Amino acid sequence: MKKVLISVVAMLAFALTSNAQLWFGGALGLGFDSNMTPMGAAETSTFSTQIAPKVGFGINDKFSVGANLYLGFDKTKDKDDKDNFDKTLSWSVAPFARYAFAEIGDFSVMAEGTVGLGKSKFTNGVAGVETSVKSDMFVDFVVTPVLSYEVSDHFNLEFGMNFLSVGFYHHAEEVNEFRLGAQSTGATLGFIYKL
Repeated sequence: MKKVLISVVAMLAFALTSNAQLWFGGALGLGFDSNMTPMGAAETSTFSTQIAPKVGFGINDKFSVGANLYLGFDKTKDKDDKDNFDKTLSWSVAPFARYAFAEIGDFSVMAEGTVGLGKSKFTNGVAGVETSVKSDMFVDFVVTPVLSYEVSDHFNLEFGMNFLSVGFYHHAEEVNEFRLGAQSTGATLGFIYKL
């Protein structure tokens, strides 16, 4: 964690002493899912939310680097017995690089690659009582397309298309996953403010 903090401070110092443009931003994600299953199986509903503040600086008009913090929460309930649940609380710190490969007027299409280090805590509950809790450290590499709209010289709105992301995830329990698309939230709405 100290190395990540030192890296972020170093990036901020570089941005303030160079011609790079410093910017701050973030994204919010919200998701709802209802799972209809075959006869005899439990139907579930899922609520998920994410918040991801970030800081970065533009090296030039097309290329930026920075770091973001991610906090996420998912909860799945049994529709018939709402006291049965699974929930996940996750956090990660992730340096990123983004490249704008297409610009049309005030719109830009970017690819953002992140390398994250984080931890997830999984909790299961039956009849409203937590029955098991386990934690898992993970490292991931994810590339996500982002659509950006320049509202003014200092303010952009961003739409992260998580449903088109490509990623590789390595878990401490020696589980490796390759994913195409998102598991929970299909999109995030965010902004950046350029100093």
